[in-house]
Amino acid sequence: RIRARWTHLVPPGVPGGNGDMAAIAVADLAARLNVAADTIAVTAVEEQEWADGSLGCPAEGMMYTMVITPGFRIVLEVDGNPFTYHTDMGGLVVLCGKDGRPVP
Repeated sequence: RIRARWTHLVPPGVPGGNGDMAAIAVADLAARLNVAADTIAVTAVEEQEWADGSLGCPAEGMMYTMVITPGFRIVLEVDGNPFTYHTDMGGLVVLCGKDGRPVP
């Protein structure tokens, strides 16, 4: 079960909706931290228009498409520690580190 406070709601099951993106982010973080998904709180989901294909989290030395990319900024929390994901609308989720770079 995911606890959530949505800032913008898309009906469940709508492809690319924030519920889908949050579920993908939760699954990714659960696997990275080797924790149960129900221990992860979704604390924020904000609709975004990223300036380019990096989704606001560019990897050093990479080139990205220069097109406005709609998606979400999702903040998850585990044991009081925040984790920020940036997404597009097609299922791409990127864990963005505090330095603004993707976490491998």
